[in-house]
Amino acid sequence: MTTLTHEPTSNTSLNTEVQVDEKKIMVSELAVRIGRDFRTQLALLVLFRVVTSKEHIIRKGWKDIISIWLNLFVNSLVTFPGDRTRLAISPIPLKSPQQVIDRAAKQNDTGLFQAFSNFIQSYAADDPPEPSEEELDSTLSTVECINQCQMEEIFAHLPNLPDESLEALVDALLNQIPEDSGTGVVITVKADNVPPTSPAAATRPRNSVSYDPSLVYILELSTILALRDDDTVKLLGKRVVDALQAILRDISSHHPITIARTTFYLFRLLQASYVSSSKYERSEEEEAQPDIQEYDFIRAPVLLHTVSSFPPEILKKTSKLVLKGLKPCIDEPGPLRNEIMTSPDFWAILRNLSTESAAAPIVFEILETGVSPSSTAIMADNYEAAITLLNNFASAASATVPKEPKGDPRRQPRRPARPASAKPEPASENPVVQRGVKAVDIIYSMTSRIPQLMNQSHLESNEAWSAYWLPIFEALTTQSTNPRREVRQLAFNSLQRALFSPELTSSDHREWTAIFGEVLFPLILRLLKPEVFSSDRDGMSETRVQASSLLCKVFLQYLVLLSEWDGMLDLWLKIIDIMDRLMNSGQGDSLEEAVPENLKNVLLFMSSNGYLVPPSQDPSKERIWSESWKRIDRFLPDLRKDLALEEQAEPPHEEPADPPAAETVEEKVE
Repeated sequence: MTTLTHEPTSNTSLNTEVQVDEKKIMVSELAVRIGRDFRTQLALLVLFRVVTSKEHIIRKGWKDIISIWLNLFVNSLVTFPGDRTRLAISPIPLKSPQQVIDRAAKQNDTGLFQAFSNFIQSYAADDPPEPSEEELDSTLSTVECINQCQMEEIFAHLPNLPDESLEALVDALLNQIPEDSGTGVVITVKADNVPPTSPAAATRPRNSVSYDPSLVYILELSTILALRDDDTVKLLGKRVVDALQAILRDISSHHPITIARTTFYLFRLLQASYVSSSKYERSEEEEAQPDIQEYDFIRAPVLLHTVSSFPPEILKKTSKLVLKGLKPCIDEPGPLRNEIMTSPDFWAILRNLSTESAAAPIVFEILETGVSPSSTAIMADNYEAAITLLNNFASAASATVPKEPKGDPRRQPRRPARPASAKPEPASENPVVQRGVKAVDIIYSMTSRIPQLMNQSHLESNEAWSAYWLPIFEALTTQSTNPRREVRQLAFNSLQRALFSPELTSSDHREWTAIFGEVLFPLILRLLKPEVFSSDRDGMSETRVQASSLLCKVFLQYLVLLSEWDGMLDLWLKIIDIMDRLMNSGQGDSLEEAVPENLKNVLLFMSSNGYLVPPSQDPSKERIWSESWKRIDRFLPDLRKDLALEEQAEPPHEEPADPPAAETVEEKVE
């Protein structure tokens, strides 16, 4: 009995799993020792029969009881005592057995030669000897003894202990945490369908950190007990959080499994530290208020900074439980979500994990919840970070496009050059593309937040415009050249809708004119790059045509406002230069037809409204007239003659006509 209560956790390095009649029996040094000692079995039976239903009066005795539970647990002789549904987490992993022996298969392998072969293989692999019949019987005797102790009944009573008794139990648990819990031999974790390793392989130092399931047992049970209700959170929360934070302050001494689960427990305690306002009395007429943080033993910014400081390899290995713990904290609106989402470390965690294939779906779920239209957590501090992360998800869809055979990017094949076997996976079947399409949709939806953000901003109106409009335009511009066609088309449509938004030019400043120099011009120049064009020849050819048309439509839409701006002439001449580059891009018939047609519409509109007329009609327009035709004549020498603007009579003075673009503001790009 003293070996169970006064020695550290027993050695499990030689544990062997034996499968007999569809049952799995873990033969261990501890199980064999108990099975051979009738007095130990009797002592266990008497002890736990006495403890049953008397748990509430135990104080100092918890120390020995917990030591027994830990030794039995790591040897697979008892189950975990806590209500794991409270945490919604997988069972604590145990050490993998050194051998898994199937007795039924062994019985089929009979004969002298087979026995000799098995002996040689066992010796060569340095495996421990197979358990004898006596050791197996001793283990079965121990299992029967443990069953007779009826520990499940004791475990069922633990959550209902009075606060004072629960405090004694949690203190005893935390006092069992070893000071050197992170040192020792590296061990593997029990998993299904994974062959066991030999002791020699087990001691091969992959790193210097070991996994101790008994430590996780202590931390998890303490967390579950502390989370029982608001009173236990108040009574036990701080001491449990302190123990958990001590683990994360020394992550180099602990296994990734321990770090991951510890982080998860801390997020659950963080969530519990925000007490629902429903616990306070209020009249029926009062509206429900969001949760408030009542306990300050754990702070969201501190925990998030700790997690974001994990080494990249550790963060990757712990990502599943880190995100699983983080997600419930922002599922519901309230102060906790706002505090988390305004932390730069929150966005750093999501950004670093968004590139991991296993973590990306959960990261996107968290992001989607946080930026939903009903969320009030998006504000000046995290607005750009949210758009950047959404843009990253949209860009990830480009990796799903098969590489095309290398060739001359200036050549325009009639049909795609992809082989039939390299067809892109439909978006409905590809989660990466689905996330990319959703990300673009969400980016555009963020435009609805801009008026409120600008009104709340302490920036000058021109600075506020750049702070909130440009990130969206830059993201949509980037995705308008995405090789993945579904993402690109949606982004281009969204960009067009945003450019015609009535909120875009609602202020008196001229900062909105950046839609040309920082949005439309860079988009077209990027489309002209050979590497962009070659990523989807047919698709990018169509996008070039659409972009040239959009540039002209936007210019006409805002021409009246632009005419009052000093930079209007330089902008117009830049547009002509861009159209020149498109015309001479070598794409073929599509642009050779689109560019003259678009430019013709612009020239006719400018002429009919008095913005571009011969000097004979308006001497003040001499510069814009001469500079315009000097550039246009270089690549469209016949256009001037075809339009014959110099021969037209001076138009009567009347209100400017609506630009052609006004009728097509909301048209969809096919």
